[in-house]
Amino acid sequence: SSTGWNSHQVPCGESGVEGYRSSWHGVRCVGDSATGLRLSNNSLTGSIPPELAGLARLTSLELAGNLVGGTIPGQLSSLTELMSISAGSNRLSGTIPSDWGTATQLIYLSLPQNSLTGMVPDQLSSLTNLTYIDIGHNFLSGTLAPALFDLPKLWMLSAEENRFSGTIGGEGGTMQVGKMILYENRLSGTIPWPPKLPNLQLCVLHRNRVSGTIPDVMTRFQGPDSPDSHQLQLLSLSRNRISGTVPAEMEQLTKLWGLLLDNNAISGTVPASTFGPALQSLVLSNLSLIHI
Repeated sequence: SSTGWNSHQVPCGESGVEGYRSSWHGVRCVGDSATGLRLSNNSLTGSIPPELAGLARLTSLELAGNLVGGTIPGQLSSLTELMSISAGSNRLSGTIPSDWGTATQLIYLSLPQNSLTGMVPDQLSSLTNLTYIDIGHNFLSGTLAPALFDLPKLWMLSAEENRFSGTIGGEGGTMQVGKMILYENRLSGTIPWPPKLPNLQLCVLHRNRVSGTIPDVMTRFQGPDSPDSHQLQLLSLSRNRISGTVPAEMEQLTKLWGLLLDNNAISGTVPASTFGPALQSLVLSNLSLIHI
């Protein structure tokens, strides 16, 4: 960065001092410990040094929007207080370390727009505090472990534009995911509709191989009597293998602003009253529908 680091001064050495230091750009201190590195968008190059694991009280690592390459060091898993990793829009390669399954305080994991390969390690399914995962726009493959969907606090799962295959959803009863963004993969099988996903707001699955129908039961759990935070807002299923009809009960989804169903095997009639008042984007092309 243009601010730089003052190598003649210890970044965190004053007892009781808390906050980001002017002489050490992006370093947050609590007492004599570095607890945060905020280094996004600084044109940084090189690789992530494994020596960062020596910052025992680090809670946040922000490296997004740089030119950082190399692999992600598994040693970061030893940071028992680490809650947030943001390293999207870099040049990272290799795999997501399986060692990270021991970083049990991790809440936020953001690694999109890199060149990561391999599978998502099953060990991530042990991170019971995870609420946000963004691994989109990489070259990841294999399946998304059912246990990942079953994480008790997971709110957003973004894994679009990868090479994932297999089915969607967990093995338990109810999943907490509210935003499921998995478009442009090779996912198949059926969608785990509400009531298995009672909090679903965004369901973005276009350009996959998912099949099945859109059930009318979905509206019973996300109708106008549901909290706003539990109502479906975007349903994007274009270019899949969805069949059946468009349920007339869709009108009960009063927060739905986007419905994209083109290039599927959906048929039947679609009354104008099917869609609620919030709808702004409707794409039904290349379907065998009759509009009345």
